[in-house]
Amino acid sequence: MFPYLTYSVPPQSLFPKKMDVGFIYTMNIPEDKAKEIGYEQQISHHEMPLKMILGGNIKSLYSFDTYQFKDYTKVVSDLFNVEQKAKRREEVFPKDCKKARELGENLVTT
Repeated sequence: MFPYLTYSVPPQSLFPKKMDVGFIYTMNIPEDKAKEIGYEQQISHHEMPLKMILGGNIKSLYSFDTYQFKDYTKVVSDLFNVEQKAKRREEVFPKDCKKARELGENLVTT
């Protein structure tokens, strides 16, 4: 990306057109804990260079409390409630996947 950035004050983009970008973040941490430690603010710092270079809109989707392991019985992971994780994967993760698809569709139609 940096060949499209001038090294001047303020930096300017040489990218030939504006481009929207979508980020989909999946994370093992529950949403309340992520908010408590400021994950979204920390992660957004990764988006700023692309916004500056590409000049378009940045759209983000956060999927919390996802599976970290395919099979929790094969790892020492007593930190997690396996039944609760399985329930969330069954009920919430499909909705997050639908939102991710909609985000992608929205990027290509705007």
